[in-house]
Amino acid sequence: MIIRVVFFLIFQFFFHFGFDIKAQTVDETIKSGDELFEIGDYNNSLTYYLRARFFSDENLSVIQEKIGDNYFQLNDYLSAEYYYDSAFINCSGSMKKEELHFKKVDCRIFVKQYESGIHLMKNSGVSNIELSLEYDFYMGILYFGIHDYEISKTYFLKAVCDTCSIEKQEIIQLFETNFNYPNPETAYILSSILPGLG
Repeated sequence: MIIRVVFFLIFQFFFHFGFDIKAQTVDETIKSGDELFEIGDYNNSLTYYLRARFFSDENLSVIQEKIGDNYFQLNDYLSAEYYYDSAFINCSGSMKKEELHFKKVDCRIFVKQYESGIHLMKNSGVSNIELSLEYDFYMGILYFGIHDYEISKTYFLKAVCDTCSIEKQEIIQLFETNFNYPNPETAYILSSILPGLG
């Protein structure tokens, strides 16, 4: 009985003296998530973004991208790709779609799904000139991941501007020095002398 009276008095006190209880808006929730993301608190930031997504259908692609960014920072690349894909579907701008496409490929690279990343990139339909260099760079990484160094080198060279001859020469030197390309003639001769050497 005493407990009921105490709770009643506390309630009356707050009611009469203007205890202002106000719910957080979706924009405030996103802002709180952004602040936590900036300081690297990805778990709590993710909670805010998921809450914002639950309570609002506005700016859905922006919220889904932020959720994907959080999962990416938490090394959960499959969940990140899922939310990037959802943001891609709900996004209207072509430039933003291309940016989200690259984020999905980032996820494929981190889970070492290079061949599916190549397929995803080939179907990207990159139309922006600025992003074509980024496209070539990503393709270089993906082909490098499947150990196709010749095609990888070709894409890396395309990713460097035409006037950057020193950088292009460094890429060629790097590939020739570190990745010995087997010579088919040498392999044939070695195989004929002793099977298995070529």
